[in-house]
Amino acid sequence: MATAGGLEIHQQIAHGAPEVKAAYESGPADDAAQVPSLASVPRAERDPRAIVAMERPRRESKLTAVPAIAFAILAVLIAGVASVLVRNNESTSTPLAMIQASADTTAGAKTAQISATVKTASGPLANGISVDGGFDFGNRRASLLVDPSKFGLTGVGKIEAIADYSSGFVMYMKFPSELSSQLGGKPWLKIDLASLLKQEGVDVDLGALTQGQSNDPTSGLQLLRGADSVVTVGTEDIRGTQTTHYRLVIDIEKAIAAAPASTRDAMTKLANLYTVKTFPMDVWLDSQGRVNRFQQTIDPSTIHLPAGVSAQNNPFAAGPITMTYDMYDFGAPVDVTVPPVDQTTDLSQLLKNGGN
Repeated sequence: MATAGGLEIHQQIAHGAPEVKAAYESGPADDAAQVPSLASVPRAERDPRAIVAMERPRRESKLTAVPAIAFAILAVLIAGVASVLVRNNESTSTPLAMIQASADTTAGAKTAQISATVKTASGPLANGISVDGGFDFGNRRASLLVDPSKFGLTGVGKIEAIADYSSGFVMYMKFPSELSSQLGGKPWLKIDLASLLKQEGVDVDLGALTQGQSNDPTSGLQLLRGADSVVTVGTEDIRGTQTTHYRLVIDIEKAIAAAPASTRDAMTKLANLYTVKTFPMDVWLDSQGRVNRFQQTIDPSTIHLPAGVSAQNNPFAAGPITMTYDMYDFGAPVDVTVPPVDQTTDLSQLLKNGGN
């Protein structure tokens, strides 16, 4: 029953088959064989919202579950890397204009290495989840390594991922053989964020939002247009590079009003996900005007959760979310290849089919 490394694939506990749920709720067991495997659960009783959930040996910890929406949220957070890479030709006579111009300069480097960390005030992500890799600004794609341990995927190391922003927000995650058998035997899981959010009852035109202008136009540009104030915090060393730290207060309604007509409707839909009208951002620029760090803190209570997400299965409900993205090694070669169709399983389709 056990897979390599003493790991086993299980159904999501909150929505799983009765025998799996009962085994979990009974508490830690000395014999892992007491816990039914996913293979022993009839397909009709399986809930695909937790496509994968990994278990440490039962003496160490209880099962942890990974709802499908967690992957979607992760894709959104990683997409934040792209949202500071923007183009505009405004004067750099003001701090805000300098920030917008510096984002253009950053994209002009063609590529960069990135390191992203997401942390919550408490809960399983209190120590952070990390994403590292390279970003190709021209093709708007990233090759990433994701540490999934905080999502309950333990013992598999970092997972390879490809993020494609060229036609929306699409992520491909490559799972080891222990898990790919539950994904139709294909190594890559495709997560089309727009499709998944629509399936969850969220109407956000991400494709329109990302294609309103040329050269990596993303939501970050539109949000920066709504800056209500820009404060120079000071100089700071980021990975050995001297930078200037700026703090912004973003007014969402101002951002929408200042956005190009082609993206205004999509931005309005995106803004409807928030319960607040303003929020802070921080940006660090180097002497060449490139973004070296981008940081945002979000209070989960200010976000309308999509249908199907609750306090029980939302992995980011444990207090404020702080997202930090570092960029460095500008111009270094980055190779990003989207996996072929015959090697991928579409998560949205898998959910529609009930995991069959």
